[in-house]
Amino acid sequence: MLVYVFWHQPRAGIALDEYAGALLAFESVFKQQGDVTDIQSFRMESVPWFGAGQRVYTDWYVMDDSSRLDPINEHAVTGPCEAPHHVIAAMAGAGAGSLYDITYPGCAIDEARHSVWLSKPNGMSYADFRARWSTLETAGVCLLQRRMGLGPSPEFCALGIEAITLPEGLSGETRALAPIGQV
Repeated sequence: MLVYVFWHQPRAGIALDEYAGALLAFESVFKQQGDVTDIQSFRMESVPWFGAGQRVYTDWYVMDDSSRLDPINEHAVTGPCEAPHHVIAAMAGAGAGSLYDITYPGCAIDEARHSVWLSKPNGMSYADFRARWSTLETAGVCLLQRRMGLGPSPEFCALGIEAITLPEGLSGETRALAPIGQV
């Protein structure tokens, strides 16, 4: 399974509730295209790679494999999605995305409320990283690994239903995930 994660912000002067409403309207139409198995959008207070201290929105597009990327790219801006995409795009400021593999599927993305963004420490092997990570392989926690260095975010993201405490020797940026439309 793959997840395309897209971070974005409204332009200055755009009301947050108006922006979130346009985002949900776009996603409602986009889900009907059948290119993804799930879409979930969250508000986050900030992410270090996207302007410290600025609230961001993050959309998580879950798909079976990379063969879905071209249809997603096309269908997001054409046909039934063209008008709602135009509305949200006209309100948007900055945006950036990353592509992740779900390397340990311990939770459903729509259930996640906590995230920890981290990189493998320099000098640590992937085997050692995975061994440390294995202590978190419990229900309610999953691990995503960025593909091919695509995007501005750290290499790994841990998602959890509850707050996540990383094993000794690992550190990262913790952010709460507030689902759009539920808060």
